[in-house]
Amino acid sequence: MSRSQSALPVANGAVIGAGAFVAGLLLTFVLGQAGINRSLTLLTAIAPVDGTILAFSTFHLWPQILGGSTSGGPILFTVVPFGLLLASGYVVASRSGAGDGFLRGASVTVGYFALTLLAYGYLFSLARASASMQITVDLVVAILVTGVVFPAIVGGIGGLVADSV
Repeated sequence: MSRSQSALPVANGAVIGAGAFVAGLLLTFVLGQAGINRSLTLLTAIAPVDGTILAFSTFHLWPQILGGSTSGGPILFTVVPFGLLLASGYVVASRSGAGDGFLRGASVTVGYFALTLLAYGYLFSLARASASMQITVDLVVAILVTGVVFPAIVGGIGGLVADSV
């Protein structure tokens, strides 16, 4: 295999990963406006941009902060980032050739992490203005789970599926 064929599709993964993040925000807003979950609807109605970013971020973290409720709530909404990242990893791996499907699919982490940092930075700047948020270990863990762990594992699984098809 030549060097160009064996290189990971980092640029392609970054673009598709960023697209998955933006699509997740849009889908979260639409679900909020649809009234599926009262808390999500209220959050996106009161603060459309901030509430959507906050809600989408929590979809990755339901076991830690939301208790894992199943009634139209956090577990149901975890499907949003899971499905988008699975499809994104599949697309990246299937477009970039055979072999190393997990790594190729996990390359979506690059773009997803970049937008996770921007989103959390935006939320942090808003909260900092009201002196209600500090950088803590929990915030760092939330950023790493949302921006690195979740997309690397789920995007990688999408890449494995692409390799096996």
